[in-house]
Amino acid sequence: MGDAGIVTPLSDGLSMAQNYIIFVYEYFRIREVPSETCHNSILTLLHRVKLKTITNFILRYSMMRYLIILFFSLASVLPTIGYGQIGVSNEPAQGLGIIEKEYDFGKIPQGKPVQHRFQVLNLTSHDLTINNVHASCGCTTPEWNHDAIPAGGKAEIKIGYNSASVGNFDKTITVQYGNGGDTQVISIKGTVWAIPEGPAPLNQAIATLKAIKQYNSHSND
Repeated sequence: MGDAGIVTPLSDGLSMAQNYIIFVYEYFRIREVPSETCHNSILTLLHRVKLKTITNFILRYSMMRYLIILFFSLASVLPTIGYGQIGVSNEPAQGLGIIEKEYDFGKIPQGKPVQHRFQVLNLTSHDLTINNVHASCGCTTPEWNHDAIPAGGKAEIKIGYNSASVGNFDKTITVQYGNGGDTQVISIKGTVWAIPEGPAPLNQAIATLKAIKQYNSHSND
């Protein structure tokens, strides 16, 4: 990852870096990255990353220093969870960060509607609008705020699933945003199990115990 797209010019670069930092902080929090991993990444970063244009900024703002280290540590030391997998394009212009791109509902009963809220972040220095959210089937219902997301601001995309059909499901949802019509894909999955029709079968052991109890009760009368 080149330095120029992040820190040139300095004022714009710092604004963009801060937006990325917020996003990466949320990613670490949701994924519950072990503190040891973060610590080792920071140590490696100090030996590998040289970003002179933000040195003074890091030294002046101790609170931001930790978050900046986390961001660049993730980008340079942990490539296996790089931009493409955590919802940020390799192209800085893409601008929409999605904290998680897939959600597993696990096992849900048939006919019980479920929903999940995907958190998104505007990583640009200007307002960004989600123009459309399109699901791959009618069983999946997206909802979102049509207002523009301010620079560095957060928003939610709520995805509902009606769970009418029994079995495994894996549905994709396409998010379209920005003036250029950029898109990203999120997904939901899970397993719907059938609810037995009618009353549950009688447990024979419990029925026998009840009969014995009733018999003893009548015998004592």
